[in-house]
Amino acid sequence: MLFLCYYFDMQIIKFDKLDSTNKYIKENKDTLTNYDVVFSYLQTNGKGRNNRVWISNEKENLMFSILIKDEEPSVRAEVARHGYGLDVLVNDYYPGVRATVAEQGYGLDVLVNDEYSAVRVAVAEQGYGLNILINDESEDVRRVVAKQGYGLDILINDKSPFVRDVVEEHYYNEAMEYFDTYEPDIDDDAR
Repeated sequence: MLFLCYYFDMQIIKFDKLDSTNKYIKENKDTLTNYDVVFSYLQTNGKGRNNRVWISNEKENLMFSILIKDEEPSVRAEVARHGYGLDVLVNDYYPGVRATVAEQGYGLDVLVNDEYSAVRVAVAEQGYGLNILINDESEDVRRVVAKQGYGLDILINDKSPFVRDVVEEHYYNEAMEYFDTYEPDIDDDAR
């Protein structure tokens, strides 16, 4: 965190108790500066995933939110790459930022249906939603599904030769691994 404070020139605002760090940032965004961190030892009404309430025990979890006002997508992607602000950045307008969020393993249930294939590729690389992505219109997404070893019996008949190549390579490697460990059963009389 110290590195990020120096790199992004952020200040850390600490509270002993706060209802929600995210709510505090939303209510005070005009007075806070870019990349300010709001931290609380105890959070009584935080926002969890899928609209769940996050209530923490004192000093048991890490409760903080980061204000990101920056309009530069590469900066927002860098913030996501460090694992910060994912709950906000999962809805970013720039697909590269959303792909970075997916690479962190966050928001996969939402991003699996993203309109951009690069985001869906990042979701598939996490091994999430393969049963949905196996039928994706993008051959790049289907290639990643095949690389994950999912649905090979279906993807061997894929319309894309690139996807079929991945499947064939998977089966080839599997066969080679079998033959590398195969030891024939030879009894002593047959020698």
